[in-house]
Amino acid sequence: MAWTGTLPGLTLLLPLLLPPWTPTRARAGKVVVLAPTEVHGSLGSTVTLPCHLQRLESKTSRVTQIRWKRLDPLGDPSIVAEFHWERGPRIPEPDRVKFNSTQLGADLLDASLTIRELSPGDEDNYTCEIHISTSEMGSARTWLRVFYAPQVSIALYDDIGPQGHREISLTCDARSNPEPKSYNWSTTTGPLPPSAVPQGSRLLIQPTEESINTTFICRVSNELGMGQAAMRVQLPGTPQEQSHSGLARQMGLPVVVVVGIVLVDVLGALV
Repeated sequence: MAWTGTLPGLTLLLPLLLPPWTPTRARAGKVVVLAPTEVHGSLGSTVTLPCHLQRLESKTSRVTQIRWKRLDPLGDPSIVAEFHWERGPRIPEPDRVKFNSTQLGADLLDASLTIRELSPGDEDNYTCEIHISTSEMGSARTWLRVFYAPQVSIALYDDIGPQGHREISLTCDARSNPEPKSYNWSTTTGPLPPSAVPQGSRLLIQPTEESINTTFICRVSNELGMGQAAMRVQLPGTPQEQSHSGLARQMGLPVVVVVGIVLVDVLGALV
């Protein structure tokens, strides 16, 4: 099966997240490499990227080198790990990445790679290359997908709108895989005050006569769970009779922001 990571409490979601085992069969001359098209893992888990060489027909041929590659942020090939039949392994991140079965003197037919402590940046297309002594090479590609509940942060924006009114808003930034399904705004004391208007991932805070001293909470959910972040906002009140020009002068008044604790709940731990 393709899934090698674990997602506690996600039994009901496994049929959705587990693709069928559909190996890639890549042939270059007589070199046939087998690998799955996709491998799934969860944030912080360990996964294995399987890659196997179909046994060579010639008894005199042998595997000389195994190489795993991916594209770096600039789009250039980057070495994840390689193993040479005489020199052994060369792995840039040996604490996190290792070959499963390779060792000096072995037949090197199993080129599978294990990656620990998955992060969102590990999601990519990985290419397994197997070189043999006849100067032939076979390769296969696997897409590693990393799933995780929303990671949430809040940013504050203080600006003057199109009609000269002061506009203060909070934006709830969420990273997750799959994408967020819902955004919910509230406060530590319950529902939002009338001056706070939710607009999806954005919360518009309208100036009022009364000062604002409130901790706002943004909760973001996807199929895997929920993440949340909190931000405390302190804003002086605005007299109702104040003119637009007065409002512009009020832009010099500070908005005090205190960033709260960011929490992530994985499905199954929610109450």
